Amino acid sequence: MTVYPARVLHIEANFGDGMYAQLLRPVFNNIHPCLIGEVKHSTHKEIRIIDTIEPLMARHKLIID
Repeated sequence: MTVYPARVLHIEANFGDGMYAQLLRPVFNNIHPCLIGEVKHSTHKEIRIIDTIEPLMARHKLIID
């Protein structure tokens, strides 16, 4: 199995106003130090997911194990 180390972790800050990132930061510093950033979105999560995977589904390239 190939492991690709993450350098940046983006957390959706819409719920909790940054509380989740503050709680997760010490855990990640012990396991795998990386930059933790917050992102705020104004659209529905379901729409963003569909927009992301739709090109793969249209070409029948999406594989779920």
